[in-house]
Amino acid sequence: MIIEQGIRDSEFPAQDVQASAACIVGSLFEGVVGPLASDSLSTDVERQNPAKSIAGFCLRGVSGRIESLPLDDLRGQA
Repeated sequence: MIIEQGIRDSEFPAQDVQASAACIVGSLFEGVVGPLASDSLSTDVERQNPAKSIAGFCLRGVSGRIESLPLDDLRGQA
């Protein structure tokens, strides 16, 4: 799991991994999956902007950092 690896590598502070993972899943579902399923956003940019914002929010939450983390560094990680 990425959160556990981040803690091991001292990239993320110690935290309840299960709670953090549940918060990420919940925010992604509510903020990304729900709106995409309803097709309320029509263009690619309109669909990508909320997704990027939510991913940044999740990264700030687990990393404890205020500044944004580069989302491009996460490509290919699951």
